[in-house]
Amino acid sequence: MFGLAVLVVMVLYLSLLFWATKSGWRWGIKKKGWTGKKRYLGAMIGFLIVYLPVFWDWLPTVALHQYYCSKESGFWIYKTLNQWKDENPGVIENLERIPPRQYLTKTQHTFLGTRVDQYLLPNDLNLDAYYDGRNQLTFVIIKKNGNQEGYWLNQRFNWVSENIPSRILDNLTRHEEIIMDSKDNTEIARLVNYGSHGSKSGLDFWMFIKGCPNANNDASKFQDIVNQIKLATHE
Repeated sequence: MFGLAVLVVMVLYLSLLFWATKSGWRWGIKKKGWTGKKRYLGAMIGFLIVYLPVFWDWLPTVALHQYYCSKESGFWIYKTLNQWKDENPGVIENLERIPPRQYLTKTQHTFLGTRVDQYLLPNDLNLDAYYDGRNQLTFVIIKKNGNQEGYWLNQRFNWVSENIPSRILDNLTRHEEIIMDSKDNTEIARLVNYGSHGSKSGLDFWMFIKGCPNANNDASKFQDIVNQIKLATHE
């Protein structure tokens, strides 16, 4: 039903756009006496009167998105897991995905048989560890001020994320994913992507841009690093 309503609105808008363009053409000829190429100016004026109130920020968003994708997006690895192991001999063998039990503060069970263990670490880091119905750990999230900030991979590796609105167009967002050594906040790998969103109503769906052209390939490389850390860490 919603799709049909959107289709009707689009047809009406395109009809209005066509009428405004044609009216601008006639206005330029009859009222201004424009001939030759000047007649197109009248048509352009009519077109923009209808186009700009709705789509004024679409072209700037597309242009800025392409610029950021070409200049700032991508995947960077600053240190491989093997390099980290060489710098921290004997450490990886003692890391665990499950947070230390002595910092467990609360356990919540669901009717589906899953559970969430909540932890408060000495550094005031809040963790929520999620278990499936077979009592297998699925993931551990990092929370700050009640909001998810990233994932806790083990005692030394955190996977943090952040969305940063553009200072030029607030519907354009820089999305960062970082794997870091929590001991000294050294970055191991970084992923940067850009996307655009419309209003909360979703009616301006043309403003939605999922990501940069290489986003999936870069995300796969980033996930490979995460998987390497998980495989090297005890359950």
